[in-house]
Amino acid sequence: MSQMASSTKHVTTSTSANALIENRKMGEDDAKMTAAGSKNGGDYINNRPDQGNESKVSDVKISTLDIESYKLEHINRIAHLRNVCLNYDVKRNEAFRASFEGSFMRSGNYNFTVCKVAKVGSTFWVQLMSVLEQGIEAGKSLFSKMRSRVHSATAALRTTRDRSRKERTILISRDPYSRIFSAYIDKIYLPIMFAMNYHIRHLPYDGRVLNENCPVDVTFQEFLEYTVNVAKRGGSYDHHWAPISAYCHPCEVKPFLLVKQESFAKDVEFVLHAVNVTQEENALILGALKGHRIDLTLPGLVETIYGYAKNINVRSCLGWLNVAERVWESFKIQGYVRRDVPFPSERFTSLNQYQSAEYLSRVILDIIRENPMSSTDSKQQRHEYLCRAYEDIPSDVINALQQIYQYDFLVYNYSTSPPCW
Repeated sequence: MSQMASSTKHVTTSTSANALIENRKMGEDDAKMTAAGSKNGGDYINNRPDQGNESKVSDVKISTLDIESYKLEHINRIAHLRNVCLNYDVKRNEAFRASFEGSFMRSGNYNFTVCKVAKVGSTFWVQLMSVLEQGIEAGKSLFSKMRSRVHSATAALRTTRDRSRKERTILISRDPYSRIFSAYIDKIYLPIMFAMNYHIRHLPYDGRVLNENCPVDVTFQEFLEYTVNVAKRGGSYDHHWAPISAYCHPCEVKPFLLVKQESFAKDVEFVLHAVNVTQEENALILGALKGHRIDLTLPGLVETIYGYAKNINVRSCLGWLNVAERVWESFKIQGYVRRDVPFPSERFTSLNQYQSAEYLSRVILDIIRENPMSSTDSKQQRHEYLCRAYEDIPSDVINALQQIYQYDFLVYNYSTSPPCW
């Protein structure tokens, strides 16, 4: 998984990003005004539906000081977003609108919409919204289902971007560099979008016919270069790595809260407080988020990957042993399995076991329990993998990515510098 032509690590920050840095002081001042009582943002958080209704008292375990601190944090985020929208023509970000119009989901019970963003906890958001709209039992069943079955529930929750212009909307974001790398691991390194490997290598592909070409070693750099070339020729992006600002339209909706992947658990906890969910809903959602969530979600993830691995070309090119090893490596990259723990081949005594998603899931969960990681260690391991991924990417590719994702950097306030550069 190394990439790897060497390059000079000099990145030219986009002009618009530099300009925004000069405007951040203005945005901070706006945020202070908003926090002091401006109706540009604070009233969305203070005036919740059913406020004061004893049947909807939130059970969020955050102290009053933390609530006020997080309220200010989200007010600052929305103030920054509005400042960017005032100073930049983000609405003209047309390049990728045809790729994915966006998938807005609505809670009629709590009167808000959320923009579902691939590679930023989208599966969890479907589960959360299902709990709020369809009840505890219906939502509970989704937490252990394979990912594709969870996403099929989106249809019952879907609403329009036009509605998001009128109703308070929760926006979602993630650092573009982290999100692109996650998309590569999830879709290219793991054989979920195996046909894309052929497109990247400019090879013919027919998923119904055994192909003698086997592009199983497509690198992260190759994926990035392909992404840049698609942009240069005005092609469509897959929504798993299309710029978030291109299909959530942050300057056109009515922003309520901004949830970031980097503070996901705390942000979700604050969302539940802000919309004033019931105690039962709160307990189920936070239990899945903060409890032994990997026990619930890992089997469904592995089952999803194995479903795609049944493709005739994946089985021929990779084989079940390599599929299992890649699944194992992906959980290291995600910070669930310790990096120094080798693949447990001694626990597999037959080919049938390699072919079993259920058996592989049990083995991985056993290893995770036997080799526990602290949240600090997990975060550090994820960061190290991310740094390694970008360490040898040529600067011209980085510069191109900065242009493609410039509005994501601007609107959601992320640094344009790659990890560890």
